Formats: sequence, C-alpha cells, structure tokens
Amino acid sequence: MKIPTSGVNFFPAVTPQLNIGLIKGTELMIRFCPKVKIPVNKDESLYTSLWGIGIKHDIKQWIPGISHLPFSLSAIGAITKANLYMDGPILEPSDYESGENLRNLYPTDDYNAQKVKYNVTSWNIGVAASKKLSVITLFGGLHLSGSKSSLAMDGAYPIIAYKQTGYTYEKVIDHVIKPIDLDVTKTQFGINAGFRLKLAIVSLTLSGNYAPGGYSSATFALGLGYFN
Repeated sequence: MKIPTSGVNFFPAVTPQLNIGLIKGTELMIRFCPKVKIPVNKDESLYTSLWGIGIKHDIKQWIPGISHLPFSLSAIGAITKANLYMDGPILEPSDYESGENLRNLYPTDDYNAQKVKYNVTSWNIGVAASKKLSVITLFGGLHLSGSKSSLAMDGAYPIIAYKQTGYTYEKVIDHVIKPIDLDVTKTQFGINAGFRLKLAIVSLTLSGNYAPGGYSSATFALGLGYFN
C-alpha cells in the first residue's frame, strides 16, 4: 500500500507579523499566513494557513512606586489558529498490492470526499519584563498558555478485511467511515527568558521557555524593521 510521505520530518515556514503602536504604551500584533501548498509527492499535497492576533500593554505606568524605574513591564495576551489539511483521494483500493483481485464491498464510494484535517488553536496571557542595554535587550516573563488540537479523517477509507461466508473467509476490500476524530486540550504554566540583538534594521532574538510538567521550547527569530 502506498502511504503519502514527504521524506522529511520538518519544513521551514515564514509568518509575517505586523506590530502597530497605539496610545498609552499599547501595541497591537497581527500575524497572517495565507493558504500555502506543500507538495508531498506527485499526487498529494498539504495545505496550511495561519492567523493570530495579540495585544501588549505597558502596566508599569499604572503601578505606584515603580513607574520611573529603568525597565519595562507589560501584560501580553494573544491567540493563534493554524490549519493543516490534505484533500482526497488519499487512499483508494488501487493503492493496495496489485494482483489480488479483491472484491470491493462498496465500489461506488466517492474517494474524493476524503480529507485529513489538523487544526490547532492556542492562546497565552502573561507578564513580561525587559531591560535595554545598548544594542542588547534582555527579557523574561511568566505566562499561562493553552491549546486545543483536533485531528480528523473525513470520508470513507478502504481497508483489507475478511468476510465470512458459511465456513470460509473471503479476503475483500471493506471500508471505515471517519476512522480518526480526536480532540486534545492542554493548559500549562511557563517561564521564558531571552535576549534580542539589534543591528541597524536587523534584529536577532533567542529565547527559551520552560514549562514544568509541560512542553519546553527554544526559539530563534530574525526581524527586519525599526525597533525600540
């Protein structure tokens, strides 16, 4: 049987982000990536898209006694939604080994209705502190984040089965309808820290996130533009 595969377990992706400064130390952040086609092989392709929105606000100005101290303190909230899917036909009876001449119990099924969908919605809220030292900005913070992931296979998929006829069993092609339909929800607390190096209009950011009992991660980012 043929199984769609790209031969690699990762691929790079570019997600444009627009930051808009508003009043009272408020910043609006918008991410958007339109639908992108990712070839898997000569017959199948994956499609992915992403959008996100966030807001950051300077809360130090509202706290008596620290508003004039030489560091920044902000509250941050954001939500991001990513989609990944593959349209059918993904698996057909002809994908099984040829020469068996198996009887198809449902020969009229529409395999074009097959679709694999993976959707992720994530959110986070927290506080972040930063200190600028010449061309380097140090930052760290605490945050609470959550995500909901769903994986589903829509449509009918052929499988090899054995059908009993009297005292004998016949090897045939049967079908399963929507064989996978999963939802997973995760919430975790995290601590992050890192630094940003600004050189003219280029910035390099390296950060890490530690989540006790959850998923820890490291991030490297390259930015172009005028930054504070």
